[in-house]
Amino acid sequence: MDATTLLEKDHDTVRSLFGNYEAAGERAYRYSATRERAEHAADRMYAFLETDADRRAVLARFVGRLSAADRRAILDLLRARSR
Repeated sequence: MDATTLLEKDHDTVRSLFGNYEAAGERAYRYSATRERAEHAADRMYAFLETDADRRAVLARFVGRLSAADRRAILDLLRARSR
């Protein structure tokens, strides 16, 4: 492929992309998250647990810093999953 053909193809691609952008109008700058915030946070927490050899110690410190309401919520979630 020579330089002229390459530039023509690139120009066509840019024109097409710009057309899509114009067609989107005011929505052009908007995006949507691919995951919920809670899912992202849970993934990060799990990944961090995977890096430590003493998971129990990490979990104990984590739970130790939670409020009573959060500890109850975790217990409720664990009980619901075991049913």
